[in-house]
Amino acid sequence: MKNTLCFLGTDGFAATILERLLKEDGMKVLGVVTPLDARVGRKQVLTPCAVKQVALNAKLPLFEETSELLSLERPDFLVVVSYGYFLKEKILNFPKYLSLNVHASMLPKYRGASPIQTALLNGDAVSGVSIMEMVEKMDAGPVYAFAEVKIEEWHNAENLRTDMAKVGAELLVQALKGVVKGILEPQPQDESQATYSYKITRESGKINWSRETARKVVCKLKAYFPWPGVYTFFKGKRLKIHEAEVLRDDRVDANVVGAKGDSPGLVRHENNEFLVGTQDGFLVLKTVQEEGKKAIPISDFARGHADFVGSVL
Repeated sequence: MKNTLCFLGTDGFAATILERLLKEDGMKVLGVVTPLDARVGRKQVLTPCAVKQVALNAKLPLFEETSELLSLERPDFLVVVSYGYFLKEKILNFPKYLSLNVHASMLPKYRGASPIQTALLNGDAVSGVSIMEMVEKMDAGPVYAFAEVKIEEWHNAENLRTDMAKVGAELLVQALKGVVKGILEPQPQDESQATYSYKITRESGKINWSRETARKVVCKLKAYFPWPGVYTFFKGKRLKIHEAEVLRDDRVDANVVGAKGDSPGLVRHENNEFLVGTQDGFLVLKTVQEEGKKAIPISDFARGHADFVGSVL
């Protein structure tokens, strides 16, 4: 006999997990709740979210309000992933077993809206996925299972999210089986160790050259890819930075004065590299994008802007 569930979610992270559940012989998805279609792109075309697209392809019953689930047969589980809305107690208590959430951190670390970005922003070496029972307080329920995920040097928010979704999908399937068999014991979270991640806005990617180190800017490049991106201003226009790296100490030219925090925001050209001073160290610019134009190598940008070198961003 199959275990039944209802699924609530929106983005690609959640869609990966829904796809995995649909492949599991012992699971049956009774219905899926997703938000209304959103307008996307410059042409503002109404577009279904990633979870809705999976549900449509699988011909699953779709709902826009959680209250509509109450018309279905009572499921064994409610699975919530990247849904973004608080659920009422009546909905949380609807399933026979549990309402479970797949959260992209090692709870109680990084509760909240942006755990993956926050881990990258802080330069963490390891993150993880937690399977948590949902309670009315945000991300505070007991944890049924968790798995660590190593953060590699090449990870950014997009590809780390993809890797963590795959880990989370397998972990969820095993957790659901474990709950049914009664072999998993929930572990309460230590409230004294709880930390939070906050909602990201378009302004989150703005660089403060005098307060941020070169390493911090590189962490922001990883955390805010593909959105909102990292940017500064040149001559009053937004200049987006797509690629950059920290200037290593062994590459600092003896003629470059004050490698540790000299003239934050000042653009230099040394040894065929374009450097920007930060609070600590230099950022080496690689690829930039001027407002309203395409991304280009920094050398091409500087060639077209003779006053770039020597300016203060």
